[in-house]
Formats: sequence, C-alpha cells, structure tokens
Amino acid sequence: MNKRNLLQAGTAIVGTVALSRYLPWRSKAQAVPHTEFEITKTEEEWRKILTSEQFYVLRKHGRETLLYQLA
Repeated sequence: MNKRNLLQAGTAIVGTVALSRYLPWRSKAQAVPHTEFEITKTEEEWRKILTSEQFYVLRKHGRETLLYQLA
C-alpha cells in the first residue's frame, strides 16, 4: 500500500468517525418517540378548556383550513 492510499483511507476513517454522531441510527434511544407529556388531561377536560374549533384542530388532528371553509 503506498503513502497516498494510506492517507486516503485514514482520511475516510477519520471523517466517518467524526460524522457518525449525525447518523439517525446511532442511538436506539433517540428513535423511540416520547409518549409522556407534562400535561395529561382527559378528553372532557380538554373540551372545557378549548373552543370547539381548537379542540378539533389540536386534539382530533383536524386541519385549520377546513375550519375556514366551514365558517
């Protein structure tokens, strides 16, 4: 192996190690979605706090554009 090939291989290895922290599969813990929330309320509690439009968009994953079409 000549000097040029050794330097290219070394550069590739160092670059791979340096950039490996940005790979999405690096940690399995990061891939798990966060399922606990700071605020937990029942559907009825959310209905009391939010307007019907807010409840539809925030809790039922409705679309705001649909609300404007209905109005």
